[in-house]
Amino acid sequence: DVRGRFPEVSYAVEYVDGFAAEADYVHDWTINPAFDRKGNPLPSPRIATLAEIVDRPVLKVLAKDKGREVDEFLALAGSLLGDRASITHSSSIGLLEIAAPGVTKATGLAEIAAGHDIDPSEVVAIGDMPNDVPMLEWAGRSYAVANAHPAVRAVADEVVRANDEDAVAELIESVLAQR
Repeated sequence: DVRGRFPEVSYAVEYVDGFAAEADYVHDWTINPAFDRKGNPLPSPRIATLAEIVDRPVLKVLAKDKGREVDEFLALAGSLLGDRASITHSSSIGLLEIAAPGVTKATGLAEIAAGHDIDPSEVVAIGDMPNDVPMLEWAGRSYAVANAHPAVRAVADEVVRANDEDAVAELIESVLAQR
């Protein structure tokens, strides 16, 4: 449906153990380093058609249209997909992240917290982009950095300094000092 409405979009997918993309999909940052943190070689991304790269389970589909304003792209693609997927973005470029319905940072964090008997009221979260909104709404206390997307600032309990002004480090230090 998205390709039908936006034929210029290129796609990539994230697997549990790797990444694959269509030939015309280009990331704006290094996503596939040659080595992991331990120095072990990592496989190169798989390059193929969308039909070929979705031949096994994927965690997330990435839909990229660099020429489109990302919030507009999110709204239009979201109206096409409806409740068939969770759709968001985490950058200022035309890159959407599409996951299974109901899969968000909040559901992942909730699962981890439940596994450690941690109540949402005990969780502090900080974010900057729309993909953080469900997590910020779920957490007991939520923060947005000053340079966050307007949707993030709207749901946060408090806005702290910008992320490039050490706001995240300062927040962590203040939370730990309260313990």
